[in-house]
Amino acid sequence: MQAVILAAGYGKRLWPFSEELPKPMLPIANKPLMEHLVDALAANNIRDIIIVVGYKKERILSYFQDGKKWEASIRYVVQNQQLGTAHALYQARNLVKEEFLILPGDNLVLPSAIASIKDTKGNAVLLTESEDPSEYGVAYVSGKILKTIVEKPAMPDYNIISTSIFKFDPSVFDEIERCLAVSKYELSDLIRECAVKREISAITMSSIWKDVMYPWSIVDVNAMAVSQIRERIAGTVDSEAKIRGKVSIGEDTVIHPGTCINGPVIIGSGSEIGPSAVIYPCTSIGNNVKIAPFSVIENTVIMDNSAIGPHSTLQSCVIGEGTTVESELKALAGDSTVEVEGKLVKIKHAGGILGARCIVQHGVFMKPGTTVGNDCRIHPNAVISGRVPSRAVVM
Repeated sequence: MQAVILAAGYGKRLWPFSEELPKPMLPIANKPLMEHLVDALAANNIRDIIIVVGYKKERILSYFQDGKKWEASIRYVVQNQQLGTAHALYQARNLVKEEFLILPGDNLVLPSAIASIKDTKGNAVLLTESEDPSEYGVAYVSGKILKTIVEKPAMPDYNIISTSIFKFDPSVFDEIERCLAVSKYELSDLIRECAVKREISAITMSSIWKDVMYPWSIVDVNAMAVSQIRERIAGTVDSEAKIRGKVSIGEDTVIHPGTCINGPVIIGSGSEIGPSAVIYPCTSIGNNVKIAPFSVIENTVIMDNSAIGPHSTLQSCVIGEGTTVESELKALAGDSTVEVEGKLVKIKHAGGILGARCIVQHGVFMKPGTTVGNDCRIHPNAVISGRVPSRAVVM
């Protein structure tokens, strides 16, 4: 069996991280989001993988290369114009020779979900429950057969959605060609056409899939990924530090005395934590990160080469690569309504978002739902909220 991963999109709603990275390369549990997907495919012995690339494709090609690291064969096709997901899939038509899976490159999918759809006979779609079905394609089924998908209904009467993970045979490219001829470019268009002409089995599973839709989604997706880690202590843990639960600590990382780490937590290599820091569950700390004394980090993603100064408190935050917090940053989580691409979105338990290479000086307070762009400088004792554009200086 083959797999086609769609990884060409821009991901505007993930600003500021989309300025730097294609969505599939966002770090989740200290590795690119799409690597979790490749791992899940390899775990199911699906090793013939085609990736459709576009936006910042070099980042994907240079990381995954030919796939030998995963004992897989990875080939690439380019979607030069991001017209839609069906158009992206069509670019792979000359490489697909047998039954294949279609997977979004910006979703976290557990291996059990891949196994379920892989082992289903004939055409299939993977469905799951959603708390906000209006943001997705709502799937309507009869028995165990898909009847149609209604994309982003304003007032959905049903909470079962499509994960956009499908199984087809190569004949589906004929259907795609007919859709493209009448300017129907999305997978949802294709599936509505296919559901009329062919039987598509509907597989519904819970807690096996997460979508990175907004910057705050990174925290939720990371929590799911971190819950799957294996315990590993490769660094140096002081005898007076406390490690509880499932924790992974990379090489050359030092955990200083008085520090308490409550898993699941993953910490990369070359990092330094404490003394007397507290790391709460569902936190991911990258490589070469420094967490200074008396800081409290909870349910947060801190990317590589960042530093969090003393007496800081971060809840449900995402900290971009190379960002420096001098001391006493307070970024507490709370329910917030934020504007994303002109649309008001309610985010539950939203923390702060800091882009790459920011400098945050002493005593800054970030209100829940604050988003700060890349290369910003925040002066001492500032109170920030809303959206701060990249390269801004906040007094």
